[in-house]
Amino acid sequence: TVAGHLPQASAKRLLDVASEHKITPFMLLHGALSLLLSRHSNTHDIVIGTPVANRLQAELEPLVGFFVNTLVLRADTNLDTHNNQLSDYLAHIRQVHLDAQSNQDVPFEQLVERLKAPRSAAHTPLFQIMMLTGGDFETDGELTLPGVDMHAYQADLVQEKFDLTVSLNISEQGVRLNWSYDVSLFTQQHIEQLNDHMCRLLEGMSAVSSEENSLSDLSVLSKDEIGHLVFNVNDTYMDFANDKCIHQLFEQQVAANSEQLAVIFDNEKITYQQLNQKANQLAHYLIQNHQVGPDTLVGLCVERSIEMVIGIMGILKAGGAYVPLDSSYPQDRLSYMYENAELEVVLSQTQVANVLSGFDGAVVSLNEVNCSSYPTSNPTTALTTSNLAYVIYTSGSTGKPKGVMLEHLSVVNFLEGVQQNLSVSADDKVLGLTSINFDIHVLELYLAFSHGASLVLASEPQKRDPLQLSALIEDKQVTLAQATPSTWNMLIDINWQSEQAMTVLCGGEALPLQVLSALQTNLPNSRIYNMYGPTETTVWSSMALLENHDIHLGKPIANTQLYLLDDNQQLVPNGTAGELYIGGDGLARGYLNRPDLTAERFIENPFYDANKPGSTTLIYRTGDLVRYQRDGNLGFVGRADDQVKIRGFRIELGEVESQLEALDLVDSAFVAAKALSGSEQLVGYIKPQNSVLDTTDFASNVKTLLGQQLPEYMVPSIIMVVENWPLTPNGKVDKKALPQPDAQALQGEYVAPETAAEHKLTDIWAQLLNIESGSVSITANFFDLGGHSLLCIRLVSEIRRVCAVEVSVQSIFDNATLQDLALVIEQSTQAATRPVLLAQELEGEKVPLSFAQQRLWF
Repeated sequence: TVAGHLPQASAKRLLDVASEHKITPFMLLHGALSLLLSRHSNTHDIVIGTPVANRLQAELEPLVGFFVNTLVLRADTNLDTHNNQLSDYLAHIRQVHLDAQSNQDVPFEQLVERLKAPRSAAHTPLFQIMMLTGGDFETDGELTLPGVDMHAYQADLVQEKFDLTVSLNISEQGVRLNWSYDVSLFTQQHIEQLNDHMCRLLEGMSAVSSEENSLSDLSVLSKDEIGHLVFNVNDTYMDFANDKCIHQLFEQQVAANSEQLAVIFDNEKITYQQLNQKANQLAHYLIQNHQVGPDTLVGLCVERSIEMVIGIMGILKAGGAYVPLDSSYPQDRLSYMYENAELEVVLSQTQVANVLSGFDGAVVSLNEVNCSSYPTSNPTTALTTSNLAYVIYTSGSTGKPKGVMLEHLSVVNFLEGVQQNLSVSADDKVLGLTSINFDIHVLELYLAFSHGASLVLASEPQKRDPLQLSALIEDKQVTLAQATPSTWNMLIDINWQSEQAMTVLCGGEALPLQVLSALQTNLPNSRIYNMYGPTETTVWSSMALLENHDIHLGKPIANTQLYLLDDNQQLVPNGTAGELYIGGDGLARGYLNRPDLTAERFIENPFYDANKPGSTTLIYRTGDLVRYQRDGNLGFVGRADDQVKIRGFRIELGEVESQLEALDLVDSAFVAAKALSGSEQLVGYIKPQNSVLDTTDFASNVKTLLGQQLPEYMVPSIIMVVENWPLTPNGKVDKKALPQPDAQALQGEYVAPETAAEHKLTDIWAQLLNIESGSVSITANFFDLGGHSLLCIRLVSEIRRVCAVEVSVQSIFDNATLQDLALVIEQSTQAATRPVLLAQELEGEKVPLSFAQQRLWF
């Protein structure tokens, strides 16, 4: 137990406040306790139980017996509902009590039965916190009866029936508080913190006399706690090269390591000197022919290649900022991006330039343009560190993607911040695995180039095939590799193990414990970091070296400030989940051509201090809920909105829902992320415009149409048809009541496998898609059952392992039904066992046996 006390003067003022607001002292204490629990839980719906005498009838007064009942008091601490005023809040508390007392004769057990509250041996139903008030015995400390003298005894250990029991008593002698708690849920330090905060809250309420006082003025935190949460945890100042742009860091390495390999791609290699010269020539070409300069946006629509790297560095050296355009995106999405960015020039390649057919500006093909006549010297521009380096488009909640603008200063600060922990040097080889359309490519490219390391650039086939990817890491002796947990899991599936010393970075989505454990086992000599950060604060804002099974987000990198705030943008107590706001030198300029959205997400910093180095006037609202752990590291809790991370891609569910509802087939739609097939996947719930006879065909049509508007990773893996939306009591769609995807319903009528290949495939599909073995129909479609591009890679690996046959990822897309894919496997098996035709010797030369064999050789 923990005890607290407020002096007589405070108690008297609290009694005056209760009288002023026409409430009882117990109501006032209940309101304070509810407000305290709301601050510590960062929720507004606070439910507390309390006992009542239940002797409303006069006939019961002389009877001896236990008539006590339990009341459930449900308070709403939502500041908006009560206009943020203490008087409105206390009036609400008064009404809660009056309503509860008028029904105190309803037995608590009957209430639980009627409400069908879930029962559990772990906690009491309806509420887990009990509030009691003491009488004169507790207040005075003594009670005298004829022949008996009694006094209060405070036990150090009690048998607690609830998670938390709070005894509060207020009288003219003072306020007494007593907390007894479940030691399996709380520590004494935590309860002592609650007690201190409750006393501070009551002191604040005792000083209130005007009805116009705001609830937000009632602080529970001490000055020392505020100083710790604002300044101590954010003491991250580091002096860095804030006068250097990204490409200037690269040029420093060119001068120091000119013959060092800068990029290794397949069988191609290019040194720092060669890369610098080619990028310089391209930069001079862009300046002279397309007037590229500071803050000029240049599109980049290319395949992975050394030309891609030359294009990026050439744009930066010309003073411009690059805008990645993924050639696999639907035409409408690409059109929106280059129109929104107001691009006048796009760097591309002949093999992908066709996707830019609707672009009105200049398209420069990197594999055709001749820059050999341009100078190889570093161009001189008016560029400063406050100019843009790149614009990355991310999913937008309004139905359109939004472009995040990052400046050179932010990127350089990020590079030097992570370098404090990673210590990259010219001896390192950094794996370039990430698409340039995903902002974490910034670490791979520029951390290597700013410290003289070699970039090992993975090709598209190597990215998709875990065998090729693991071979690339081993063959090139990669020392630093960054990937999403989904990609690491792909390598774990083939049981890839390595004894070489590596730095492994995991980021882009939540890191599952089983993935961390497997990495620690399979890569025993590697350092494993968990990385966290939104695009709007330059790639990663915090990082954590994981040395055990405790997965957390670590602490902020250099010149980065983290604030955990509630809905009213007030600091939450240490250990409480709050929404994360980020400030510092990594902050983006905002969203391109979206001042409204920029103002909504980049808000004024209430803790800005001009005298504190690194303090920024703005902070970014992430929407992520986090809390500080006891060791001072950040722990991830969840999201405050509908944004999700799928395979490392940030997706606003509102954008997918908006595109679904724009389809003629759809009346209304909801999209949810659900754990299916061992990973998070999108599930689209659709109420059609008209009745649907064939749900499988309907789902296929919806996916096809949606794929014309959204990239593959944003198209729901599963489409569920609903006739009517389940509703909550207040008439809103009850998302929790939406049906769970059912494999049998998604695949239609069951048809049993017959051939050996079909039997093997049904087992593989059941394992990958988490479906009951023996229930997969041969007519089922892999993608209709929840398959996606990453699962395709795992499917290829399993087919290779089980069937000893090599199939491509593309063949799965082309043969999506189990029956068709089994036929491909059978044909591949037959081809592998067909006798080999040998060439005959004719006058010392080998000649084909037939014209057909000659064609086969060709």
